[in-house]
Amino acid sequence: MLPKARRIDKTTFKTLTGRGMSYHSPLLFLSVYKTNTEKPTRFAVLCSKKVSNRAVDRNRQRRRVYRGIQMVLPRITPGFLCVFTLKKEAKDSSFDELFVVIESILRQANLFM
Repeated sequence: MLPKARRIDKTTFKTLTGRGMSYHSPLLFLSVYKTNTEKPTRFAVLCSKKVSNRAVDRNRQRRRVYRGIQMVLPRITPGFLCVFTLKKEAKDSSFDELFVVIESILRQANLFM
């Protein structure tokens, strides 16, 4: 799990709907919002019931994405809010496949230093 300083809180999350740039991949969506500060980039991961009806499976998917983010965190540019949304196809993918997609979508969004 990411440190609390690196996660988007509920009040901030509610203000983000419908803004920012979107990036797509076969396994997930990424919405990126530019902030005016130089604070560290913060993240949120959404996994709806469309991915899986079982909360255990949804939480496992979220933890996998958070782990992938944590592995690339030192290379991330500060000053952004990022929301990952998982697709159904992510359920059947391995962690290695998911990690490659996370890296490529973050690179596509120009979030690496």
